[in-house]
Amino acid sequence: MDEWKTVQSYTLQGNDLYPVYDDPVVSAGQRVGSASEQLTVYFSSDDGQITYSPDSVSEFQQFQIGSTWTIKQNAVGGVLKVER
Repeated sequence: MDEWKTVQSYTLQGNDLYPVYDDPVVSAGQRVGSASEQLTVYFSSDDGQITYSPDSVSEFQQFQIGSTWTIKQNAVGGVLKVER
């Protein structure tokens, strides 16, 4: 039975609103797996830094640097809702 195994993973990092995905060259008998992303927005507040992970690239791109947002948090500091 043939089984697919991960040979190499590629990690790209950036500090802007436009994620870029690597386009690796694969050999015969290899294939590229699915792309994934971990998007993080850092808010500065009077209480310190708040971290939020948007669900999609399109949501992530709404968070322009310098923009103002209202953040609703739960009792332990987790972000429940972000509104402009």
